[in-house]
Amino acid sequence: MSARLRVFISSVIEGFRPYREAAAAGIEDAGGEAVMVERLPSLDQSSRNACLDGVQTSDASVVIVGSRGGWVTPSGRLAVEEEFEAAQRRALPILVFLQDVNRDPDSERLAKRLSDYISGRFRTTFTDAADLRSKVAAGVRRLGESVRIPLSDPQRVQDLLDADEPDRRAYEASVRLAIVPERRDELVAPERIASGDFAEEIYRVGHDTAVRLFDYRCAKSSQLSREGTLAIEQEPRDRDDARVAVRLTPFGEAVVQAELMSKSERSSLSSSMMILEPDLVSVLKREFAFAAGIYGHLDPHERFGQLWMGSAIVGAAHRYLFSVAPHGSGLPMRMGDDGPVVAEPPRKIGRPTLRAPENEIGRLIARFRILLGAPRGS
Repeated sequence: MSARLRVFISSVIEGFRPYREAAAAGIEDAGGEAVMVERLPSLDQSSRNACLDGVQTSDASVVIVGSRGGWVTPSGRLAVEEEFEAAQRRALPILVFLQDVNRDPDSERLAKRLSDYISGRFRTTFTDAADLRSKVAAGVRRLGESVRIPLSDPQRVQDLLDADEPDRRAYEASVRLAIVPERRDELVAPERIASGDFAEEIYRVGHDTAVRLFDYRCAKSSQLSREGTLAIEQEPRDRDDARVAVRLTPFGEAVVQAELMSKSERSSLSSSMMILEPDLVSVLKREFAFAAGIYGHLDPHERFGQLWMGSAIVGAAHRYLFSVAPHGSGLPMRMGDDGPVVAEPPRKIGRPTLRAPENEIGRLIARFRILLGAPRGS
């Protein structure tokens, strides 16, 4: 199996919407994913840069030329021409579709360049939107037979959740969130992940007020493994601070782990005997927010739009999960080991779920209640 082919649609936009929508429908008819500037999320960059970045995150390009050449960029080339050149530099498969109409001089020049016998691309003509849709679908379907994008094995999530952590403080439980993009492809170039600046980028995401995974008061360190995995650790100043660990690979595999530090008044003894649901929800919210921030920063056009996800509680040991702290000193003791308690098998989610994880967190809490819920009468 392979991931869906992402196909960038390059054409003039003004007055050409029916044809762009027809091309998008043709791409989707063929099982692909249409990448259009109109559908890109709001970004802090120019439309020109957003379009060029859209090309960079795609697997193929469809170029459609009608009667007008369109906007001329500061470089002196047409916007569609710049997008075509960006696709050429990435050696992407390019499908060219020329509308059977009279053209203005810019459009005629572009059509001739795209159709050049030596340096151009094989092109197809079309008459109307319905004709374009069927021909785009046929072209993308042929591409899909030759361009295979590998998929990640969901078992990789389970492996990340089950991994040992010998340096964990024995008296604290923690929550581990593991995410593996469905598309098995490079998300971060090795030279970028190896730079000191990249670790600083991760720090900024973790400290963001919408995330608050990291604490400015706590020291942090980063280390790069020989395999290219970046490991970031936040060390607590004292027993009241949470230890946080982040792992990120060039393929976009992310593991986020934070200790469950309760804000309620309870002794270290009771802390070792229970986990409170509000604390668990709080950590999961911060971990999902961090993951959303990381993927939003590294992949704003959502090339890696589908993800495998799993969560586990590490160091549950003898703890039960309580909705509120029980009264009295006779706390029950769960007969369990110190291995990770995995909520459920890996689940596929989309990037919108990372940004609005309330339902997913509710599902995880329900699963952890079944696995760690306090016995009746306690």
